[in-house]
Amino acid sequence: KTVRGLWGELYGAKMFANSDDSEIDWEFLVTDLRVSVTSKTDSGALVIGAKGHGGTYGLEAFKDGEYTPEAMGEEAGKNAKEQLKAKACPAGRFDALVEEHLVGVLAHESFGHLSEGDFVVTGGSPLSEKMGKTLGTEHATIIDGGVPDIEKYGGLWLPYDDQGIVSEQTTVLDKGVLQHYLHNRGTAKNLDQEPTGNARAVSFVFPPIPRMTNTYFEPGELSEDEAIEKLGTGVYAIQTRGGQVTGDGSFLFKAVRGYWVEKGEIQYPIREVALSGNILDLLSRVRGATKDLKIKSGYFGGCGKGDQRPLPAGIGGPKLLISGVTFGGEA
Repeated sequence: KTVRGLWGELYGAKMFANSDDSEIDWEFLVTDLRVSVTSKTDSGALVIGAKGHGGTYGLEAFKDGEYTPEAMGEEAGKNAKEQLKAKACPAGRFDALVEEHLVGVLAHESFGHLSEGDFVVTGGSPLSEKMGKTLGTEHATIIDGGVPDIEKYGGLWLPYDDQGIVSEQTTVLDKGVLQHYLHNRGTAKNLDQEPTGNARAVSFVFPPIPRMTNTYFEPGELSEDEAIEKLGTGVYAIQTRGGQVTGDGSFLFKAVRGYWVEKGEIQYPIREVALSGNILDLLSRVRGATKDLKIKSGYFGGCGKGDQRPLPAGIGGPKLLISGVTFGGEA
């Protein structure tokens, strides 16, 4: 068994001035604690239990409750121990309940980048010329914004973008309908639209380009138990350990762990959970969302685009019920 703990923090100040007599200064903060436990099954397969917490928090966020180092280590160990007896995820198309972190990755990696104004302007995004079109169900709403309620939901605090635009909440996808792209001043002008507060750069050396801030699916009305019951039979996929995306919205993501559900009840833990598809197809299969919203960010990882990486960003959402998801595993 291997136990690993990581702590990272980023603190600094930004100052902005332009020829319109705007003068802005603000301080930014990102803290991040992650714990993982790696174990080996009798057959030699490695399994992982993980727990993390990061965003614009002071040290007080890690002193009590579920996010102390001790509590996070205990949770990671519990998950790793459970994975030792987990069965391999079956291969095929199943209905799924996808938890908040993995939902956030879908919102950011698979959809969010497609909505960034520079990709739209060049015609490189499948969302080009789809403004006002229905892309998903009424349960699929995706939001990007720099000032979430961090105490309630978590996330990254970004009151201004790097062109001095005030950060606001932008509803990119509203109940399945594409409503906005994410812009800096330049791409907004190219499309005769308004800037959305998404001009970001990793430092003053680079030009501010359209980038996401906190990107997440909007919550619904279901409790977790109600969502599992409504799932019926299928896969409950939890957390993420990376994956791949392409410019047309296709994706392959691996979950850290999961459960097999039958008749609305959890039956047993599963491992080797990998889901694939295309985000534009998946949005049309969302059939419900839980009422809990969690937004995660942190020091480690971050978003990459061109030469500008890593850039802290927030991702999240509720748990989503999705029909007909393709899973890899044992046939």
